[in-house]
Amino acid sequence: MAITHDLPAETPSSAHAEAAVPRPGRALLDIPSHGLITCDDVEGFADEIGHRFELLEGTLIVMAPPNAGHQIAQMELIPMLLSAAPQSHHVLAAPFDWRPSSITKFEPDLLLIPKG
Repeated sequence: MAITHDLPAETPSSAHAEAAVPRPGRALLDIPSHGLITCDDVEGFADEIGHRFELLEGTLIVMAPPNAGHQIAQMELIPMLLSAAPQSHHVLAAPFDWRPSSITKFEPDLLLIPKG
């Protein structure tokens, strides 16, 4: 099944929105028709249109790339988290995938995880 989705400049949205013919300002994604979208499905189109794709329990979320203000805020938070994090944890900064299940995949800006 092909899904088209208006790609906003800054606002996250779900690509389960509408199936339609592509038109200017829209992107066409080949969404599988077998039910919930999986992390493996997303790998097929993750870089096709320059946006970030995340999954929340099989629902596709399309997000614009972060802007400069977002990146500045992230860089300012990193030293704060590093100094506040317990010694038993790591602070990770984007880019990386966090996949707690086969139908949930996030690209968090910052993540605190236990060591080991």
